[in-house]
Amino acid sequence: MMVPGNEHPHVATDITPTLGAVLQDVQQFCGEFKDRYGHGPEPGSPLAIEVEDRTESGPKGPWTPVDIAMPYELAGGVLILSTEHYLSALCQLLQPTMALFGFQVIARATVESAAQAWWLLEPGIPVRKRVARAYTARWNSVEERRKADESAGLDANDHQRRSLAFRVSAAELGLAERYEKDDKTKRVIGFERIVPRRITSLVHAYLSWLGMSKGEYWYRCMSGVAHSTLFGLLEYLDFEPGPSPLLKAIPSLPAEAVANAVALATDAYLGIVQLHAEHFGRAAADVLAKRKQVMGTVLSAVGAPVGGQG
Repeated sequence: MMVPGNEHPHVATDITPTLGAVLQDVQQFCGEFKDRYGHGPEPGSPLAIEVEDRTESGPKGPWTPVDIAMPYELAGGVLILSTEHYLSALCQLLQPTMALFGFQVIARATVESAAQAWWLLEPGIPVRKRVARAYTARWNSVEERRKADESAGLDANDHQRRSLAFRVSAAELGLAERYEKDDKTKRVIGFERIVPRRITSLVHAYLSWLGMSKGEYWYRCMSGVAHSTLFGLLEYLDFEPGPSPLLKAIPSLPAEAVANAVALATDAYLGIVQLHAEHFGRAAADVLAKRKQVMGTVLSAVGAPVGGQG
């Protein structure tokens, strides 16, 4: 569900206290939700069944429960955690004097982090594919670290040791390396047949799974703000002739822009928490109920009717 366009282009940000309270409520709910459970999956949960029925093996022997649970740990312990931090940052930005662009940049990052977690938790994929995705995601981070080290002029041997240890761990599970096409140096880009997906395609798939009406439209608007100063200026500033040949900029912050950023961020966050809970056999229905309540509150804040979410 998304907020339709507002008829008044210049709207005071008096809805931000309400939306900030929504984010605080979501954070408290998820904190209490996680505190209700232990670390591992509940008996009979999809993850517990995967661990019990494991049949995959590699050169080091049968896969262990740790090997099988690694994608879930990566999604929950890293990506969902990062989404929580982004949501907290978004909450701090929702002030009456909020800047035009910051909240959209943070909301965009929230959605992207949740989408990457969804890639690891996507329902219905086999264990081997899920683990290969997790190793590919981790390898992508190894490569990003290499680029950072190179830019700082650090010793390349450190990266060589890290990458070799990582590739050995993948080989011990029997995960075949995927190389860049036509690259004679055999540069690793993933494992099995998995390669890192572009973040825009991941967001499209995740928002479609969430059933967010016009979610990708607002995500791309937020991406435009993040990547293009001109886009942001033209979208959220009106220009009038000034006392000189220069134009005078008049800030414009439509209420639906703020509300849709919050709607996207909260639904992306709660949606991935819900999926994680389903895998672990926890009360995912409680999270779904919270998603619906939050969307209703966000839409009510701008006087918009509820609708558009499957």
